[in-house]
Amino acid sequence: MAAPTRDSRSSLALFAFTGFLLLAAPFAGATTLFTSLPADPGGGETYTVSALSQFGMQFSPTVSGPATGVDVSFDFNSGSTAIVDATLYTDNAGLPGTSLGSATLDVSGVGNNSTPDVITGEFATPPSLTVGDNYWLGLSTPSGDIGVVDSAASSNDTQAFTSSDVWSSFGARQIGGFQVDSTPEPGGLAMLGAGACTALTILRRRARR
Repeated sequence: MAAPTRDSRSSLALFAFTGFLLLAAPFAGATTLFTSLPADPGGGETYTVSALSQFGMQFSPTVSGPATGVDVSFDFNSGSTAIVDATLYTDNAGLPGTSLGSATLDVSGVGNNSTPDVITGEFATPPSLTVGDNYWLGLSTPSGDIGVVDSAASSNDTQAFTSSDVWSSFGARQIGGFQVDSTPEPGGLAMLGAGACTALTILRRRARR
């Protein structure tokens, strides 16, 4: 059996490099823009999100970037709640302002548990958040009741409630357990990998001359 040539070894290395980048793309560069997780199921209170109302929590990102997804901690479900809509808002004088985008959370599997269930949803069009600015996460459900567990952290936030499209503040309370994530599109890293492989190919051809 003939020994591998320098060209064949270079080609194998290029294919391996490309494969690694493609596999790593979905997991690379994930950033947490804000988090109040983990939740505290035994040490605080649960905020109930009911049908035809919306519960809002003010937060300020610690990192700037596009908000691609949100994770929310729940600990009970009335049994008739299948989805929760999570909407990001700008801040308007201490109340939720303009909607920036929504994500749908499938909460059909949430039960009445001592251990919270953290449910994830993704924003179809990721809004850009700026560090230091205030934003709001609003939670609503079309039917039933579901409980949002407060955070294990000792920090408070300003919260608001609406049942008629008019927000009312009920002041600073223990923040609910949620996280806003930023994950780059896999295609971006894949294109970077393809470009790197093209460059390596050019260099290999030059070395052969």
